Amino acid sequence: MRRIPHSALSALFMFLATLGLGANGVAHGPWQWQYENESTREEFRSFEQFLSSRPWIAEKLRKDPTLANNSDFLNDNKELRNFLNAHPFVQADLKQDPRAFMQGEQEFERWERERVTASSDANDASVAEFDQFLSNHPWIAKKLKEKPPLANDKDFLHDNSELAHFLNAHPYVQSALRENPVGFMQRVRDFEIYGSYYNDEAMRGQLAEFDQFLANHPWIAKKLRENPSRANDQDFLHDNPELRDYLSAHPVLQQEFRSNPRRMMNRAYASSR
Repeated sequence: MRRIPHSALSALFMFLATLGLGANGVAHGPWQWQYENESTREEFRSFEQFLSSRPWIAEKLRKDPTLANNSDFLNDNKELRNFLNAHPFVQADLKQDPRAFMQGEQEFERWERERVTASSDANDASVAEFDQFLSNHPWIAKKLKEKPPLANDKDFLHDNSELAHFLNAHPYVQSALRENPVGFMQRVRDFEIYGSYYNDEAMRGQLAEFDQFLANHPWIAKKLRENPSRANDQDFLHDNPELRDYLSAHPVLQQEFRSNPRRMMNRAYASSR
């Protein structure tokens, strides 16, 4: 499917926003209509994964989205600069309208959680709600990711009453953190990485194997991260028979590359983090 130019998307978005309508004519929040497009979802998801693992950059960009185009800020935060260079669509949207794009990123977080809440059981919905809480409280998120047992520390809860109130209102999360804080925080991390697909165990197993393949073939890994569509390039596959043979032996991954190479590499990259 041919991708709609971003300038056209932005113009359509602005027009629809004035009407309070999505692409299908249904009223909803900004950007939400675009999430039905898999390529758009993967761009937002990859950016969300990047921000989730770098809370300081995320906090700065949400306060001042124009920093994404500030050369001094990019020089001081080379991880962001490298990410944007590897994701030209995100880079282009941030250059065109940084505030609208950052608003879209936060809308995407909510959209992903709403999908899980609507389609999953109560426990999965609680994971999505806790992920939302952590997104809104980055300092608490940072501390819990560093040391999950803090969720059961009375002093920490006393000093962070928002967390105490949330846990009291969400008994499943509270119980899961008491039983296995490290394991539950891993579930939250999986949700951050995979969004509404975080329960796809079969795909995660395939990705773990592919991540190992890339680790054993760093030159191929480098080339695929620069341009994921090379996985579908017959000349590239001919020159790299290890990759060709691997994909032939793993048809699910091969199909994922054919369907959306950027999504496939985003997931493979995230699975090793």
